[in-house]
Amino acid sequence: MDILIKNGTIIDGTGEPSHKADISVLKGKIDGIGAFASMQATEVIDAEGMYVAPGFIDILNHSDSYLTILKTPSSESLLRQGITTALLGNCGSSLAPLIHAELITGMQKWADIGGININWERFDEFLNVLSTFKLGVNVGSLVGHATLRRGFLDHSMDEANDEQIKKMQRLLTDALNEGAFGLSFAPAYLHGRPAGNKELLPLVSMVAEKKGLFSVHLRDEGERILESLNEIINLVKETGVRTEIGHFKVSGSTAWHLADQALTLIDNAVKENLPIHFDIYPYLRSSLILYLLFPHWAQEGGRRAMMNRLKDISERNKIVKEIESGPYRDILGRITIGTAHRDKTFVGKSVENIAKNQDVSFGEVLCNLMAANEGRVHVFVPDISLNNLRASFQHKASFVATSGAGYDMSWQKTTELPHPRSFGSFVRALAIGNRKWNMPLETIVHKMTAGPAEHIGLTDRGKIVSGLAADIVIFDLKKLKSRSHFSDPFRYPSGINYVLVNGKIAVNPEGLSGVFSGKVLRRD
Repeated sequence: MDILIKNGTIIDGTGEPSHKADISVLKGKIDGIGAFASMQATEVIDAEGMYVAPGFIDILNHSDSYLTILKTPSSESLLRQGITTALLGNCGSSLAPLIHAELITGMQKWADIGGININWERFDEFLNVLSTFKLGVNVGSLVGHATLRRGFLDHSMDEANDEQIKKMQRLLTDALNEGAFGLSFAPAYLHGRPAGNKELLPLVSMVAEKKGLFSVHLRDEGERILESLNEIINLVKETGVRTEIGHFKVSGSTAWHLADQALTLIDNAVKENLPIHFDIYPYLRSSLILYLLFPHWAQEGGRRAMMNRLKDISERNKIVKEIESGPYRDILGRITIGTAHRDKTFVGKSVENIAKNQDVSFGEVLCNLMAANEGRVHVFVPDISLNNLRASFQHKASFVATSGAGYDMSWQKTTELPHPRSFGSFVRALAIGNRKWNMPLETIVHKMTAGPAEHIGLTDRGKIVSGLAADIVIFDLKKLKSRSHFSDPFRYPSGINYVLVNGKIAVNPEGLSGVFSGKVLRRD
């Protein structure tokens, strides 16, 4: 055997009760599960007192949006929390297909695109480029609806016409045939907002026919969340498409009372055997692109149009007034700055603190930040209720995800503050779910492994079963702790002792092994 894992307690990912057994690994696969006391192996891991689970699967990952998959493909912050597979291309944006290189500007709302060399157009070409990298984790990707749309409509706020829809269908068909796992849609963002049923239905129907995944960032996660959920549920009823509602939450205290009704809508959909799941990250603050706090009319026309409106005093005053009377009005002061494209002075500071120093209102602070940073600002918003988070986490249709990206410590030099979910979502979910909310470990692990694997369409991962890929995480529950914080995110968790990716040890008790054996995954 290449590797023998002895004496561990196996949580196999299916939700079935844990049991003690040994696991043998050969040529990247799980070779056997049983009692192998006399077996010889090149490397032996004694997992006495620890749990052995399938590698965690991050169904909503933004390593492509933040461009970390190109800059730090080792994805250490994912590996160190036990993640072995990440699904990219979420929230309407993907790195392929790009019918022209300028479409990479679609990522600039998340990341600095300077220095990025685009040498691909087709989806297959993008995956081939990724395959040349030393990947820390396995990666697959969806196709972003906005990426398709911008290729033919640019910044238009019109719904696509029949000819444009047919062009998007052709691109999507090619990408699905080349290995894309499905389509993502984000009508909350500017370039997804104009799309209605006429534009979506032909695309989503195609995904359903190909048995792909449809991932959605809801149109509104606040006071109109019920309407936004019904929009997607009706689409699922019409097409039967497997659907993932990304980073599900009821955002903002003015909407928290809607959480029970929102979960009831999902309950009813599940009872009707609609293939709907949702994912959560176990934190009470969201990470938002700052422009999402602005009124819709101020966003129209794209970033340059927004910047021009901020130069017009009457329009700027109108924006300030609407922000300060909008859905985030009660928490504006507690918003903190995570990233700023140009002026790093305010990173880590609260809006209240900045407002006091500048002697301006909260809305004016946000407008000043937008103008000074060309609209490229991320903020942390305390908009999630603890009770609602617990109810969502414990719901039978929920999975765990990061909604983050893969970083390493080199990113500390950028003064960027990533959301701590990029370093600790899965560890935090295990620790809080089991210790504080009394959820069985088997249930939590299922939400991280076999559940998302089956929903994505990964047939060879997500379970401790002979013949499947040897993506394995070994953790010490007593020492499990997420150490990453909003003020100091660059801290790896404790308690994750070993991580195997495709049968190779990527993480050991000392840290990274230096072996990066992640693969590019293509939809079968």
